[in-house]
Amino acid sequence: MRFVRGGFDYYREHLNSPAMLRVIGPVRGLDVLDLGCGEGYHARILARRGARVTGVDATAGMIAHAKEEERRRPLGIRYLVRDGARPQGLGPFDLVASFMAVMDIQDYRGAIREAGRVLRRDGHFVFSIPHPCFDTVFRGGRMVSGWVRKGGVPHVGPALYFRVDDYFRTGLYTMPWILRGTDARFTNRSWHFTLTDLFEGLSTSGLVVRRLVEPKPTKKGVRVYPGLAKVNRIPHSIVVEAVKATR
Repeated sequence: MRFVRGGFDYYREHLNSPAMLRVIGPVRGLDVLDLGCGEGYHARILARRGARVTGVDATAGMIAHAKEEERRRPLGIRYLVRDGARPQGLGPFDLVASFMAVMDIQDYRGAIREAGRVLRRDGHFVFSIPHPCFDTVFRGGRMVSGWVRKGGVPHVGPALYFRVDDYFRTGLYTMPWILRGTDARFTNRSWHFTLTDLFEGLSTSGLVVRRLVEPKPTKKGVRVYPGLAKVNRIPHSIVVEAVKATR
């Protein structure tokens, strides 16, 4: 929680969240599903802006933290432990929002399909994910795509250039994580998929892409965490807005 709530997630605070929230726009009076809500950070923002929010996440521990915060500072948010690809019994919603979570759902195609299913007609699905073209990918403990740094050690030293390789080899991969501001180290598992995979998943779910944004860091973010400056050279993520097609 120290990383999540202590202001150490610079990419969230100063890159991905501001861009996502700009694309989402006003939410007052809307029924919103936060898909992969984690400990409820964005669910709380959307609720404070006037949305009726349901948050779902497959990790029971995260939902427990979210519910604990809801008890302390009630915002009327409903939190449920649900697989993002199987949010049974929910909906309809005006907006499904997913902040940097779709790539971590094992059945990401199912999650996209369910987002389309639970939306009202003309409802919006807005999500952010790592940029598929510039995804940092590790296989067998070796970085095959990512920032090459002086000295050759991942995550350490000045970023020289971004190497892209093996883009069309899709699937789940594991990646080492070090949480800033803590001693925590763990291995995360995520999907690497192509833009074609993503857009076909949206299309077959009755969703039409209306907007795509490649976020840049805020000026404040670069001052606070100079490492964000490299995102002005190579995009880190994309934000996609898709609309449920009328038939």
